[in-house]
Amino acid sequence: MNELTVISVKEVHDKGDILFRKGYSAKHAYLLLIGRVHLKMGEIGHVIHIVSRDVYSTTAECLTATYLRKLHREDLKKLLEKDPVSGLIFFQRLAGMLSK
Repeated sequence: MNELTVISVKEVHDKGDILFRKGYSAKHAYLLLIGRVHLKMGEIGHVIHIVSRDVYSTTAECLTATYLRKLHREDLKKLLEKDPVSGLIFFQRLAGMLSK
């Protein structure tokens, strides 16, 4: 977690702000701290791509005031490769949250 904090930037967004748009270059990953974000997929049968997708598959709109940490995709990838055990735990926890 300390290394995630070092490689990320804290951001605050207002209700209605768009974090990213479907089809745009996926340069960043986001960790939601506080708030609600709506992912507009617009397709039947959803697939979530975590780190390896070149463009965003959804549009993300803030539904409330939102606090998050923004990470450059390549920095996150390097961090997870540097410590594979922690990377595996990260993805297991993420998969568990997404399945709920």
